[in-house]
Amino acid sequence: MKKLFIILCILLLSLPFIQNSAYSEETGYYHPSENWIIRVYSSGSGPSYSFYIEVIDPTDTSLIDACEIVELDANPSMLVNNATSPDVTLAFDESTGIAFILYSDDAGLQLLSQSITSVPCGGTGPGINVTPNPLNFSDVNVNSSLDRSVLVNSTGDENLVLTSIGTPGSPFYSVVGTTCSISIPGLPPGNSCSITVRFSPTSAIAYNDSFTISSNAGDVVITLLGNGVDQYRTISGYVRTSQGIGISRVRMSGDSCSSTNGSGYYSCTVSNGWSGTITPSKSRYSFSPTIRSYSNVIFNMSNENYTGYSFNR
Repeated sequence: MKKLFIILCILLLSLPFIQNSAYSEETGYYHPSENWIIRVYSSGSGPSYSFYIEVIDPTDTSLIDACEIVELDANPSMLVNNATSPDVTLAFDESTGIAFILYSDDAGLQLLSQSITSVPCGGTGPGINVTPNPLNFSDVNVNSSLDRSVLVNSTGDENLVLTSIGTPGSPFYSVVGTTCSISIPGLPPGNSCSITVRFSPTSAIAYNDSFTISSNAGDVVITLLGNGVDQYRTISGYVRTSQGIGISRVRMSGDSCSSTNGSGYYSCTVSNGWSGTITPSKSRYSFSPTIRSYSNVIFNMSNENYTGYSFNR
């Protein structure tokens, strides 16, 4: 209240000295971090005058964009259009960012306050969203490859400019293909581009890594997941008598199955995810079980045993 009272006193005391002016303006300075020049001026030739306020960048004398100024829809902006004198006085409170304008109309002296506080322009700036994240390759056969892509979306209201696309470690490889460019003007709002990553596992283990996409909207870390799996699975076991003696030369019908050896051992090599049946057969023998059925074999399977019973014709 004390500061406002001092400002009012300065305005009132200054008025007599400018009563005879046909054109009057005052300048003030905003707080140092903004360093804006605040200018109020009159326009018109009577009996009615208008007053305008404008905010100027002192570095190049250009007008500050109105969207950067609280409660100012335009720059310059008309404050009043019914003043009876061209005389105007301006005072400015740097601590509150409020300009005080003293002028006259038919009712006498009038005091108008106008906020000149800085705010960001209404836009959100550039934005980035990358999907899917994480990028999951699931199961991929060892020594083979699978390509998958992420979509880079420009979600702000300014162009998204990519500044770098990182490279993950082996067995992930990027970028094997992309529609994204690292250049200005960048990706317009609402548009998207893609980055393709290749997964080439060399061992039957789980892998994870990441790479970073950098832009004028910040960095996004893309997590990569994938499992190396064997292309083939093994189904094995023994064919023995009820006394536990191995039966040799038993034919095992199935996918790449060997006949039993002297110990009665057999092995079948099947593709990962294989489904099918294995049936033992040998002249003058019956077996229990007579057949084994399999569905979606994704693990090696051992001890898939059979018991053989001999009989005479």
